[in-house]
Amino acid sequence: MAKAGRKIGSIPWNKGRKTGLIPRTAFKKGVIPWNTGLNKNSNPSLALNIEKREKFFKEHPDRRPRYWLGRKRPEMVGVNNPKWKGGKAHCIVCNKELSGYKHKYCNNCKGKNVSGSRNWNWKNGITKEDRLERVRFRNSMQRKVFERDSYTCQNCGTIGRYLQVDHIKSWAEFKEERFNMDNCRTLCMECHYKITFGKSMPKGIKWGHNLSKRRVSP
Repeated sequence: MAKAGRKIGSIPWNKGRKTGLIPRTAFKKGVIPWNTGLNKNSNPSLALNIEKREKFFKEHPDRRPRYWLGRKRPEMVGVNNPKWKGGKAHCIVCNKELSGYKHKYCNNCKGKNVSGSRNWNWKNGITKEDRLERVRFRNSMQRKVFERDSYTCQNCGTIGRYLQVDHIKSWAEFKEERFNMDNCRTLCMECHYKITFGKSMPKGIKWGHNLSKRRVSP
């Protein structure tokens, strides 16, 4: 059976006709609205409707429409608003206007003025002394020890890899020897673990206080 369809060259039946999507009651250009110029003085029915509305809203004040809802009122903006709270905050150091209302510092002043006792999370310096000492050692001594030992493990001779600084005299027991270069030596992670715990380091783990996140290379 042949398929039904439009023949080549034929004109569609609805070509040039309106689609009917626009309703007949829609406003057309040039048409004058029926209520143009009407008011309660010239139209008694309109006045009656206004009286009925006012009477209804007096009986039901919660049903009265809010005229200013969603509309801008220039006379109520900024300091003229009864709920005005001072606007956006300013940096307490450089007086720069901030993007938020709860901030105290701008990005430039934040890092300089929120460290140590000036930080909002300051808890009277409860950081352990041992942790501070290890950070100071890592920043000031670790690289010097690596360079002295040519980035070579002093136990197995491995060059590079995960190197650490071992204290010949215990870090915990001999506090006065912590920053003594003669008490420090370079070890790889495996040798340092074996010397510390007396057994081989399990596979698949990384260990050490001063372990760098990257491999150390000469």
